[in-house]
Amino acid sequence: MKKINIFIFLFVFSFFTNIAFSEEKKVIIGKAIVTDGDSLKIGDERIRLFGIDAFELDQICESKKYGKNNKCGKLAKLFLESLVQNRVIHCFYTERDRYKRILGTCFGEVDGKISDLWELNEMMVFTGYAVAYRKYSKKYIEVEEQAKRDGAGLSKYTHYIHPEEWRRKNK
Repeated sequence: MKKINIFIFLFVFSFFTNIAFSEEKKVIIGKAIVTDGDSLKIGDERIRLFGIDAFELDQICESKKYGKNNKCGKLAKLFLESLVQNRVIHCFYTERDRYKRILGTCFGEVDGKISDLWELNEMMVFTGYAVAYRKYSKKYIEVEEQAKRDGAGLSKYTHYIHPEEWRRKNK
């Protein structure tokens, strides 16, 4: 009877251990090239910032104060470029999307160390240059709400189409 219990224990342990290892986080590290407001490239790897959705490069926003034809997608890209400029970026991930891009949470180094305060995904939403991508994650919803209350970044615009809706209508 003891042999059966030991066998069952080992089987269950190995089963759950394999599941845990299959969800192991991987990391890609290096200097990043920004391709748009929520995408990077490190070496040959394309990375999509997980849980956020930035305005598309051709997307326009408008407001009474700033007028029409503001290129909010280009502004988002420029802001992300300012965050990664001259920094080593660490992107942690467990999966890829249907386009084979890494779905990552990325951090910049500060004084040679990864800094939780330099999480690119959160900074893009906090500053109003991206929105929480509620379809895939709830992580940045509160950050987006705070950005709106603060009037940060693109949230100061009175009229813009959510990036996902804009893509559906324009691509």
